[in-house]
This record gives sequence, C-alpha cells and structure tokens, in this order.
Amino acid sequence: TQTVLARQRYTDSPKEFQAFLDKGMSAFTKPAVVIEKPEHEDGPKPDFEWHHKLADGQAAQKASGTLLFVAFGGKYCRPCKEMAATVFTDPAVAKILLGMTLVELETQDGEDMDANLEILEKIADTSDVPYYVVYGKDGQIRAQLKGKQSVGVFINFLTQGGAR
Repeated sequence: TQTVLARQRYTDSPKEFQAFLDKGMSAFTKPAVVIEKPEHEDGPKPDFEWHHKLADGQAAQKASGTLLFVAFGGKYCRPCKEMAATVFTDPAVAKILLGMTLVELETQDGEDMDANLEILEKIADTSDVPYYVVYGKDGQIRAQLKGKQSVGVFINFLTQGGAR
C-alpha cells in the first residue's frame, strides 16, 4: 500500500517525480565499494610499480634478481580492493613488497582477462580471487595464498615465499 501511495504522490506532481528519479539515479553513480581508511594510513602511501603482464614481470624479475609477487584480482572484487587499500599499504607489508617485482593480473575485465584466468587456473586450479603467488629467483612457485587475509597472515605468506 505504501508503494501505491508513493506512486500516486509522484504521478500527481511531475516535479517531485523528476526529483525522485534524479535522486534514484545518483545512487548508481556512487562507488560500489566503500573501503574504511586503515589505521596506519597516516603516512605517505607506498609507490608500487606494478606490471600488468606476467611475461613483463618475469623479465623485470630476471633483470633485478628479486622475488616475483603476482596478485590475481578483479575489477569487481571487493576483497581484492580491500587488500590493496589496507594490507598492501601496511608499513611492514609495503616494505616487503617494495623489495619485490610486482605483477597485478586482472581476471574480471579487459583484453587480457581470459589469458590471466588461464594462468590462475593452471597455477591454482581455481578462478577465485584474490589469489597471490610468490615466485623464487629461480622462477619456481614458493608460496600461494587465497582470499582476503590479515596483515599477519599476509606477512607470513610473503616470508614463506622467501621475502625478508
């Protein structure tokens, strides 16, 4: 009954109806994911240099002699965005990541989506994101981690992969 009454109110007044439509459409222009500001975000954000193709990251890793960190994520993946905004920016995590070659592979959008999904499924036998992999200097997988994790679990994963 409330819906019928509301519809009647807007039908009787075109200006109110247009205001309702305008307000309703603005709901779709707001960001879909609202991420809380992490407690450690008082300092400057780390300046990560991400590669967006695995081959580019592997070439950079070979040239630099560092470990290779690969983050499989997605444009529409809320846990991926939360990890990037909170865990990756934690000072202890950022310090470790800044010493690695970083690759970010998009699995939900873009021209490389299918190829990146194929890589993920070959490595992990899943298409679930977020998914993280650390490769050693020899190109072998050292550690894998699935899903949104705490800072402590993520640091343990990185150190298991050989990061210091």
